[in-house]
Amino acid sequence: MPASHAKNRVPRQLGLRGHFGVLVTVVMVLTGFILALIGYRMVVAVTTASIKDQVKYTTALVRNEVVQVMHQPIQAMLDPLSQGPLPTFDSKEKRLQFLPVLKSLLNNTPVLSSLYVGHADGSFFLAHKLGTETERQAHNVPPEAAFLVVHASSSTPGGEADELFYDTKLHILARRPAGSASSFDPRVQEWYRQAMSHEGQTQTTPRLLWGTREPAMAFSRKSSDGKAVVGADILLAALSDFLVQELPTPNARLALIQSDGTLVAAASGIIEQDAGETRLRTVDDLKPVMRKVANEYLRNKQSLSDSMRVDGKEWEVVLEAFEAHGVNTAVLLAIPWEDLHADGMTFLFYSLLGMGGVLLFSVPLVWFAARRMFRPFHSLAEQAGDLPGFMRNGECDVSQELPELQALAGSMNRLQGTIRQILTITQTLSSERNFDALLQRLLVEILPLVKADGGLVALLDEEKKIVPDEGSVCWVFKGKKRVCSFMRGQNLSMALPVYQALTQDMVMQTSISREDPRSCLEQLAPGFEDPAVYRVDVVCLPLHDRMGEHIGSLALFKRVRAEANGFKHEEVRFMEAFAALAAIALENQRLIKGQNNLRDALIHILAGAIDAKSPYTGGHCQRVPVIFQMLLEAACEAKEGPLASFVLDEDGWEEAKLAAWLHDCGKVTTPEHVVDKATKLETIYDRIHEIRTRFEVLKRDAEIISLHSVLDGADPALAR
Repeated sequence: MPASHAKNRVPRQLGLRGHFGVLVTVVMVLTGFILALIGYRMVVAVTTASIKDQVKYTTALVRNEVVQVMHQPIQAMLDPLSQGPLPTFDSKEKRLQFLPVLKSLLNNTPVLSSLYVGHADGSFFLAHKLGTETERQAHNVPPEAAFLVVHASSSTPGGEADELFYDTKLHILARRPAGSASSFDPRVQEWYRQAMSHEGQTQTTPRLLWGTREPAMAFSRKSSDGKAVVGADILLAALSDFLVQELPTPNARLALIQSDGTLVAAASGIIEQDAGETRLRTVDDLKPVMRKVANEYLRNKQSLSDSMRVDGKEWEVVLEAFEAHGVNTAVLLAIPWEDLHADGMTFLFYSLLGMGGVLLFSVPLVWFAARRMFRPFHSLAEQAGDLPGFMRNGECDVSQELPELQALAGSMNRLQGTIRQILTITQTLSSERNFDALLQRLLVEILPLVKADGGLVALLDEEKKIVPDEGSVCWVFKGKKRVCSFMRGQNLSMALPVYQALTQDMVMQTSISREDPRSCLEQLAPGFEDPAVYRVDVVCLPLHDRMGEHIGSLALFKRVRAEANGFKHEEVRFMEAFAALAAIALENQRLIKGQNNLRDALIHILAGAIDAKSPYTGGHCQRVPVIFQMLLEAACEAKEGPLASFVLDEDGWEEAKLAAWLHDCGKVTTPEHVVDKATKLETIYDRIHEIRTRFEVLKRDAEIISLHSVLDGADPALAR
């Protein structure tokens, strides 16, 4: 990279210490995050596989529960009951003798609620196990009652039904009428009609039990003689509770439906309160994802295992269809993906938490090490950022013995020196008010900065002609002025490269050897006074104002000896940048000079206008400045007396000149009759007529008085 580019590079605010600390921190964070992400992926994969295995196990378990806990036990009970003596009993006493057998069956089957038998003549016998407190309150049973027996002899008119309550030892506790026997007529019930029309075991759709409003399903079977039907009620609440226990994740959905769309059980329950009424839920009452899976099963009647998106959430769904005793049933299971990823998110959280703890301990340690390592760089950066310090002659120093740091400190010292020179030049150019002196100061300051030995400034006027009286030549040898003069009275030779740069508005770079005839020109001759110099390198740079107009050229000369080098390309580029600064300074001085000339012209016009107001005082405002200047010159030249110490600087002379020209400026608003002094009483007209008018008024008043006296009786002659 070029040296000028390296010098102009702006250091980043973060610095080497910050970059090192950030780099190590980022590497640690990325490493920890990648490890946590890999662990998260592995945990999610393991969890997903585990959940899928658990789903298969759950669906199989639910299928077994339905088959082994519901269908098989019921079938095992209904078959012997339908073939046994119970359907043949035709009296209440005989049926009650069979009550211990029914009690044993009810107690040994938890899901079993009731066992009953219905006859073709309309008689009905039921043994019901009293379970929940809600059920007891609904039937208003005695406190120790464990079983309820309902017996209806027949549905003939006048037939009655009885309710009998027994304790656990089948001791009768109470007996009361249950109403008309026709209300218990089995022939109008679905379970009776289905069993009479089919061979083998049948089951009904879920229904609410009388009195308790508990969901149940009836299983029934026709007796061997075909004259009675034995039935049993299975409580579905236990099956729903079983589904709740088998949920694989907290937010999973699990339900059991039949091929006709009947909802048998659901983890969310199958009872719903609607406007104060208790009703059984249907498939349409399920959650959207379960409803969608159920409809898919009702449409295809096939098992399903897939992922689907419902209501903006991803679900893993499983539908397992099976047949139990001729009834097609399906287990529906839906698990949200967020549950599958829960363990992974927990692992990721604790991984990130652990990584945060490691960072909390290691980051301060890394930054402390970086601070110790890069403290010298920070010191150099502070010195580089100390702009007021650039005006001092201090040098950068570091406590490290590293060669790189020492080299950097040396570069900083050179950079500080250059910046100090630039600030000095800028201050000098902005503070110089004399245009002619500005040209010399410009050359004197720029020559050491660009490592040149001499320079020349030539300017153009508004018509793009060379101004012979505006320009300067300067040579500086070993830090001392050798030649520094204005170009007044000097001719700018057409052979000089600066002449061509002026006329062609271009950058020129050339060399003039000792044998070249141009070496004898007045502006270049001082460069060849040293016999060791065998050539002078010349760089001519155009000067442009803010509007881009060409206003002059800056030429820089460098004496080249055998061991020295000429201008480098980087130095020429730096000269071009500085030429723009010099052009702005020259333009500002020209503008200030133009403003002063305009001010003086306006003052002279104002003084001429004042003198033109009266022919009697004309020329006064132009004579006073001449006389006042003569008086000031005399006062400044006085060597003794009260004015011996009187001295005026350049600003004082300028103020005195302006004061002399403007001493009568108030006459601009003074009326002409005050300024004009042709006569003492004259204003705009001759006021002698006013005196005549006053005498005429006095004469008239005297005549009026005399006439009044005559009217009052006075002597006319005397009054006249």
